[in-house]
Order: sequence, then structure tokens, then C-alpha cells
Amino acid sequence: MHKGTKHVGKGPAALKQSQDLSDRLKSLQKKLDRAIAEENFENAALLRDEIKMTRDQLGQLAPI
Repeated sequence: MHKGTKHVGKGPAALKQSQDLSDRLKSLQKKLDRAIAEENFENAALLRDEIKMTRDQLGQLAPI
């Protein structure tokens, strides 16, 4: 009767946004690690700032 185990319907918008931001943080962190390993410090600084902004956005979504 039911196909699969993954939910495909609507969910809370804040949850989706939170998951998207978390995925973005993981991606940015990998890019930052790569930039540091390649000693591309200018790019690393930009990525660091972008990570901070993304974390701030994620913190605003968290319930108080």
C-alpha cells in the first residue's frame, strides 16, 4: 500500500530551511578545509565569513 520510507509530502518550512542551511554549512566547511590545505588564505577568509553568516541565520531559526 505504501511505497518507500521517505516522506515526500509537505513539512514545516523552518525545518526545510534549517536542513538546507546545515547542508550549506557542511559544504562551506569542506571548501574552507580545502582552501586552507592549498594555502589559499584569501578565499579561506571569505569562506570563514560566509560560514559565520550562515551559522547566524541558522541560529535565528532555532526556537528560543
